[in-house]
Amino acid sequence: ETGISPIIVLEIESGGGLMIEMYAIHESLTKLKKNHRIVAWVKQAISAAAATAFHCDEIYFMTEGNLGAMTGYAGTTALKGEALQQWLADASKWAESGGRPGMIARAMIHHPVLLSYDKDPETGKVTWYESLQGEYKLSDEISNLSFSSSQALHSGFADGVADTKEQLAKYLDLAEWNEMSRTGYEAYEEWNKTVSRAKVEIPRIFGRFQIIQGSAAASPEEKIGRMIDLLEQLIMWSRRAPNVARYEAGLPPIEELERMIRDLKKQLSDMRRGR
Repeated sequence: ETGISPIIVLEIESGGGLMIEMYAIHESLTKLKKNHRIVAWVKQAISAAAATAFHCDEIYFMTEGNLGAMTGYAGTTALKGEALQQWLADASKWAESGGRPGMIARAMIHHPVLLSYDKDPETGKVTWYESLQGEYKLSDEISNLSFSSSQALHSGFADGVADTKEQLAKYLDLAEWNEMSRTGYEAYEEWNKTVSRAKVEIPRIFGRFQIIQGSAAASPEEKIGRMIDLLEQLIMWSRRAPNVARYEAGLPPIEELERMIRDLKKQLSDMRRGR
């Protein structure tokens, strides 16, 4: 903790995620920045993870760190037209909110955007260009920008390079690394356990549902009862790990699963009344 406000360090090692989640992250970090010093410590920050780091007033890299390649996707298709323009505008604003030129974010999103810079050898002042007129060229028309630690440091995008907490503490003007809470670590570990289990359980449950659905071995009532039970388990996992359920396992939305349960319960009720 400093004399002014607590420091929150975001240790980032991520290949990205869903764009819809990025907007939720944006809202959370915007609120946190009002009362906290938010620092990004980057090992890997690709796509939405890079956009997360842009919100931070300070960005430090590990030596092997990289950050960039923020192409936006709708499903598996790269954004185009108005959606692309909106993503370019939003990411630019987020970069500027962290004290960096918006053109850097644009070069990470859309490869036709060019980026270069000059660096004054006396003062170290960096001048950015959304063209290739600068001495140091970062982004061409072929690929989206992704910073290495050396590029980020030389251009002034990064505030420093640190591989250990002790090295990072010096950059943060801390006498020593003193963690006020391990809540972040615990949340990370618990979430990873949930995701790992979801990746096993959801396909297993869905596979059983499909087998029972096509089976003629059980009585109709028993078959419907099992299917309802499995659908309820899928809904539970869809709530616990929505991104795994929807985008990795390919489950229908929760509303569709609930509709299936209602239909099955009606079938079961009709059978019992008929009997």
